[in-house]
Amino acid sequence: MNALAWVNTIIVAFGLPAIAGGLVFLGRKLETIDSIKRDIDGNLRPDIQNVRERMATLEGRTSALFQSNSPISLTAKGRQYLRESGLKDFIDSQKLSLMEQCDHKRSMKTAYDIQQIAFAFFDELDLPEDLEITMKNVAFNQGITLGELRRTGGIYFRDLCLRHFGFSVSHIQD
Repeated sequence: MNALAWVNTIIVAFGLPAIAGGLVFLGRKLETIDSIKRDIDGNLRPDIQNVRERMATLEGRTSALFQSNSPISLTAKGRQYLRESGLKDFIDSQKLSLMEQCDHKRSMKTAYDIQQIAFAFFDELDLPEDLEITMKNVAFNQGITLGELRRTGGIYFRDLCLRHFGFSVSHIQD
C-alpha cells in the first residue's frame, strides 16, 4: 500500500464516522431548537400578548386617554388624540377593509371576543408611513407612547366592530 492509500484508509476509517456523528449531533440540536420554539409559541407568546395588553391598558389609564371602568372607553382627551393623530380618519376611511382583515380566520361570537381581537389586531397593524409619522409627532408632543395611541385606535375600532356585529359597548360586561 502506498502513502495515498493509507491516507485514504484513515480518512474513510475516521472521517466518515466523524461526519455521521456530527450530523447526529446537529440533528439533536435542531430538535432541541424546535422543542424550544414549540414551547415559546405555545406557552410564552400568549403570556407576552397578555402582558402587552395589560401594559397598554395601564398606560392609557394613567395618561387619561381611556377610562379605567369596564368596558374601556375613550375619554375626551383620547378622542382628541385619535383625531389629531389621523387614526380616526384612517379607520373611518378604511373601515370595511380593516374589518375584513381583522375578522379573517378569527371567531367574533361575543362582544369580549370582538374587543380582544380588535385590540390585538390594532397592536400589530402595519400603518401607512405618513400616518406613523403623524402619530409619532402627536405622541412626542403629548408625552404619550405609540402603544397608547394604537390602543385608542383599537378602542375606536372595537366600537365600530361591535356595531357592525350587532353588539353595543355595554355587551362587553355580559
